[in-house]
Amino acid sequence: MKNKKLIIILSLILIIFIVCGLTFLFLEKGQESKNDPLIWFSTEKAAIKSAIEEQTSGNSILLKGTNYINGKKAIPVYFKNKKDGEGFIVIVLEKKGGKYATLLNGSGAAVSDPPGLSEGQEVVPGIIFKLDKKHRYILYFGKNKNHSKSITLKGNKKIVPLYVNNTDIYYRLERY
Repeated sequence: MKNKKLIIILSLILIIFIVCGLTFLFLEKGQESKNDPLIWFSTEKAAIKSAIEEQTSGNSILLKGTNYINGKKAIPVYFKNKKDGEGFIVIVLEKKGGKYATLLNGSGAAVSDPPGLSEGQEVVPGIIFKLDKKHRYILYFGKNKNHSKSITLKGNKKIVPLYVNNTDIYYRLERY
């Protein structure tokens, strides 16, 4: 009889510990999501759309960016509008558990004054940003009506430019 009561008491204590432990885990998980300032989307496209709407107004074109590196990816975006003229922003995405968020990593935007970028003048240093501690990038850009196959930047650095469709605007995303 004594052993039965002891087993019942020990079982109740064990159940209480399990319930408390599970409750603590759920509360901790809920607290984690409250501390996460990122807005997560179920698709990469939805995260990009949100970032573009938040950071630019007017026409914007997504350009060739990086692949995912340690769960992060950078995509240059060319924009043109009456307020800011034309220029670039870099959207940095984070991918975690099948969800996507945009990061504010200080890469900011580089814009020209209206009416637009000047012919032959690249924006130096362009936009410099990091995906992580060892992956740094720079986005060079400018305007070239001749669509040259090679452009020499200030400091004699040569790049092979990519052109934004239907414009004279070039860009080049490189490791820095």
